[in-house]
Amino acid sequence: MTEPAIHNVMDETEIGILLGRIAAFDARTVGQSEITAWLLIAQRGRWTLTEATEQVINYFSTDAGTNWLMPGRINTMIRMARQDSAMRQPTDLMGDPPPGHGGVPRDVMAAWRKAREEAKAECKRRKDLVLRHPDIAVKLTQTPLNYERPDQWNGYIPPVTIPDHTTNVDGYVENNSPRLAAFRALVREAELREEATT
Repeated sequence: MTEPAIHNVMDETEIGILLGRIAAFDARTVGQSEITAWLLIAQRGRWTLTEATEQVINYFSTDAGTNWLMPGRINTMIRMARQDSAMRQPTDLMGDPPPGHGGVPRDVMAAWRKAREEAKAECKRRKDLVLRHPDIAVKLTQTPLNYERPDQWNGYIPPVTIPDHTTNVDGYVENNSPRLAAFRALVREAELREEATT
């Protein structure tokens, strides 16, 4: 079967394809009511078929795959994957804004550059701090962080609040990602160790 081109939020046909793939794993019955229910969640979370299929594969590749897969679980997995992808972008992306930003007052640009430099310095401080303690740094290679090597982490920690993608209303919700909690715990552990030795 040829998969439709993916550019936008999933539609009913793509939900049918996705549920067919899930049914191949758990032998669920898929009817119009199931398609309609999953479509509501998929559109609210702005899923694409590619993203959702990837998370279905991830789900059934673990012990969790013995549980009945619900759309809320896929929603959470997609959100976490998006956060992870954004977080792994190189810090060079915090460079100067693109050409054509004329009209922005000089003091705003100066404040933006200052904030950028402070953020980069804080990332470096955290990375250097954690890497000074190999037994702590090795946790960067473990679940839920899963870096291949500790030195791949650039020191970035995700924000404590994130845009709320579950509604069409602009707003923020608490970032309850296990990755955020793990990063914060690593840095705090390294800080406490250094405080104890000074």
